[in-house]
Amino acid sequence: MIWKYLTKDDAKELIAWTNAKLDQQHGKEQAISDRFIQFGQEISDPNDRATFQRALESASAGDLTLMEIDYPDLAKHFPAAAKRGRIRDDDVWAAARDVRLIRLFWKQHKKLLEGKFKPTQHRTGTVEVTAEQIAADRYGVDVEAVCNRLHKVAR
Repeated sequence: MIWKYLTKDDAKELIAWTNAKLDQQHGKEQAISDRFIQFGQEISDPNDRATFQRALESASAGDLTLMEIDYPDLAKHFPAAAKRGRIRDDDVWAAARDVRLIRLFWKQHKKLLEGKFKPTQHRTGTVEVTAEQIAADRYGVDVEAVCNRLHKVAR
């Protein structure tokens, strides 16, 4: 989705709202990560800690079986591993992931956003805002690289 005919103030407001939503989502993900770290630190027995470490390493590699057997409550919160491809830890991949989140946020809050930023006959702004642009700016990468990662033609 592209928001067209925005004024600079509207564009700043939309970008700030979107970034706040992304920060909120990343905060939730960090809380889950902190939960795993806290659980690992609370284990006092070295054998149990080694078991947890092995389960965590195998789950990080994509095999959740040890985590599901030994720690079923934590296993349901562990993010699924990538099925194929290379390791996804670079900034372009993170930006592409955020593009999908931005589109989801915009879709979930469509009525709110259209009420504020829907182009009308009287809008005279010339600024366009895209999800790819916001994500690329957050990670300091090129918009075209994000579009390539999404297999989308850059505008």
